[in-house]
Amino acid sequence: MARPVAAERTRAATDRRTWWIDAAVLAGIAVVLRIPAYVASRHLTYDDGFFGLSAIEMRDGVVPFRDLFSPQGPLHLPLLYVADLVGLRTTNAPRVLPMVAGAVVTVVTYAAGQRITSRLGAIVAAVLVTTSGSVLFTTTGIASDGPALAFAIGAAAVAFGYTQTPTSPRAVAAGALLGAAVAAKA
Repeated sequence: MARPVAAERTRAATDRRTWWIDAAVLAGIAVVLRIPAYVASRHLTYDDGFFGLSAIEMRDGVVPFRDLFSPQGPLHLPLLYVADLVGLRTTNAPRVLPMVAGAVVTVVTYAAGQRITSRLGAIVAAVLVTTSGSVLFTTTGIASDGPALAFAIGAAAVAFGYTQTPTSPRAVAAGALLGAAVAAKA
C-alpha cells in the first residue's frame, strides 16, 4: 500500500517541477520577444508617449484621477506606477508593465492549456499566443490592453482549475482576476 502512494507523490513532484520549468522557459521566450520594444528609443504608439509621461508625472507626486486623467481603466495607472518602481524609474521603466503582461499571458495560457489538453498541446498554445502579432502588439506598448489580457486569461485558467476541483478560493480568484481585467480596461 505504501509504494503506490510514494510513487504517486514522486510523480506529482516531478509534474510540478516540469510545470515550473516549462513556465520559466515560456516566460523567458516571451520576455526575449519583447526586449526590442522595451529598449526602443522612440515611442511605439501615441499611448506609449502619453502613458510614459503619466508615469513621469506620478514620479513627481501627481495623483491619478485627481491631477491626472486617464482614458484607460482605474487600475492601469496604479499598475503603471508599480512597474515604474520595479523598473527603478529609468527611462524605460514603464515598459516593465507590458513585458510582464506578455510573460503572464504566455504562462497563464500554458496553465489553461494544461487543464484541457496535453503538455505538448499547452506548450504549443502558449508559444502561438506569445508569438501572435496581435498579442505582441498589445503586450509591447504601455497601454492597458496587455495587463487586461493577462488578467482575463488568468481568470480563464483559474476557472478551468475550478471545473476540475471546485473550491471557494478558486472561485474568488477567478472573480478577482476578471474584475481586475475589467478595471484595467473595460
